[in-house]
Amino acid sequence: MARLPTYGNLGRSHTVVVRELPAAPAAAVALEEPAVLPRRPAPLGVRVSDGGVVRSPAANALAGVTRLGAQTAAPNILTSFEGLDSTDNPFGLTPPDPQIAVGPDHIVSFINVIGRIFDKSGSTVDTFTLREFFGVPPGYRDTDPKVIYDALSSRWFASYSSSIDNASGDDEGLLHLAVSKTDDPTGAWNVYEVSYVDVVPDYAGLGLTDDKVT
Repeated sequence: MARLPTYGNLGRSHTVVVRELPAAPAAAVALEEPAVLPRRPAPLGVRVSDGGVVRSPAANALAGVTRLGAQTAAPNILTSFEGLDSTDNPFGLTPPDPQIAVGPDHIVSFINVIGRIFDKSGSTVDTFTLREFFGVPPGYRDTDPKVIYDALSSRWFASYSSSIDNASGDDEGLLHLAVSKTDDPTGAWNVYEVSYVDVVPDYAGLGLTDDKVT
């Protein structure tokens, strides 16, 4: 009889201080050109006709529309700066699957395997590998970061996934969860693991209510 996979076992926990992490290795010098996926047409129900030519509506076409149907002015962009992208990975990975969260004084950005903290002017404060941040064990493959800031608790929450394909014995997956101790993401975080046997916690979502992390 086949053994059922197990999951949900809380494993080790530790504390990490971001400003004490080693700097991430140099970014990739060159990447192979990624395949360009064809742009999907808009669903038939939302296409509009313009002089007999069928075209798709502009992105965020409903942005700025109030409940009463009045248009509001677009917000002024005071500061813009370049974020993380695929070329910031230490080796070729694409697409970057970017994640971003904004707190009182910082912006936290994660891509595939790299994390970076900016100040509100766009200056880099810290850059680190997510493997070091989450404490991924040697031999495990790591991927799929998430990060959000919760204004109610003034805490940052981040998750990550790793797994190992054992040549002999059970395969194992780990779901990593990190919670900052303050609203300063460069400081200390508590990091937890949930272990899985023969299950990969692939591309886990992350959400909050006023009393739960899901």
